[in-house]
Amino acid sequence: MRLEVVKDSLRPAFPTLFFGDPLFDIKVFNMADRMLNDYSGGYWEYVVTEDAAFMRLSGKDEQTLTNPFSGEEVKMDANASGMILTSYALLKEIEKGKDLSSTQWALNQNLQDYLEEIDRFDIWMEMMD
Repeated sequence: MRLEVVKDSLRPAFPTLFFGDPLFDIKVFNMADRMLNDYSGGYWEYVVTEDAAFMRLSGKDEQTLTNPFSGEEVKMDANASGMILTSYALLKEIEKGKDLSSTQWALNQNLQDYLEEIDRFDIWMEMMD
């Protein structure tokens, strides 16, 4: 899977362009505060694939997420962590009635493909299933 970090000049448009909300990044930050162990802020990269977009926290190669429903903790790389945090932020917006189901579906498909590539489908089973 090809992952491309968005150039600095395109960062201001990213949340609106991909998620229809200029403040969507704050929703991902809030999800990180809830799910990412030892989260205290940081620099977030905006990443696009061929058909989806997500945000990932830069600077920590391995991150530990806690499933908000089961309490299960899972260590993973920043790409998987970013896709999951963005997906959960999308889910919260969908629950509020926003039409982001196709956006979340595309991201989740990319997450599944990525996890298969890195032979870590256990992450899907613990965090998304």
